[in-house]
Amino acid sequence: MLVRGNGLGETTTDEEGGERMLTLFAAGYDYLKARFQREEGAVATEYGLLLFLVALAIIIALGALAAALVGVFTDSADVLSGAT
Repeated sequence: MLVRGNGLGETTTDEEGGERMLTLFAAGYDYLKARFQREEGAVATEYGLLLFLVALAIIIALGALAAALVGVFTDSADVLSGAT
């Protein structure tokens, strides 16, 4: 059995340190497992984000389409009026 000090006057044995590490690891594992298995409320958030991204894509596409249509109609008006 090896006894170690941490510089603060506390000593632990290898067995105590190992048990403590396993306890911390198990607690962390349980927390992460529970965190990633819970999905209540996530569905509405995901749908909201998806809806936002689709709306943003539509707005950008319509902006590009509007600019293209303005160019087409301006060119058509110039040709019909005889101005070059």
